[in-house]
Order: sequence, then structure tokens, then C-alpha cells
Amino acid sequence: MAGLTSVVGAFFVKDYLSLSARPLAGLTFWLGLRWVLEIRLCDLVDLFRRREALLVLLGAGHIVVAVIGVTAPMTAIFVAQRSAIRTSD
Repeated sequence: MAGLTSVVGAFFVKDYLSLSARPLAGLTFWLGLRWVLEIRLCDLVDLFRRREALLVLLGAGHIVVAVIGVTAPMTAIFVAQRSAIRTSD
């Protein structure tokens, strides 16, 4: 039943987002990658159980750096566009 539900869900997303099969397959790959990696990496976490808090902090640090790395250039572009609009008035 779960397989049928996922197929129906894929067709719904395909129609709702107006995607062809190729972008939908890519989207499905990137969204499912986290769970595939989690299964493989859980074994490594068990090996490093003593350092679990350090690994959690390291992962949180990576997320913070990624968010700052994405938002800082976007903020700079937004500020530059805003100042350009103000100077043109």
C-alpha cells in the first residue's frame, strides 16, 4: 500500500507543480538523500558515542555556516538594489 501511495503522491506533485519526470526525479533524489545518509551514518555515530555532543555541535555549526553563506550574499544584493532604487528617485 505504501508503494501505491508514493506513486499517487508523485503524480499529484508532478501535476500540481507542473513538472516533467526528470525534474521530479531530481527533486525526489535530493529530498530522499537525507534518509539514505542517515541510515548509513547512524553506524558511525554508534562508533563515536562518546563524542556524540561534539558531533551534534559540529553539525549545528555546519548548518549555521551554510545559512549565513546563503543569506549574506542575498542580503548584500537586496541592500544594493534598494539603494539603487532610492538613488534613482
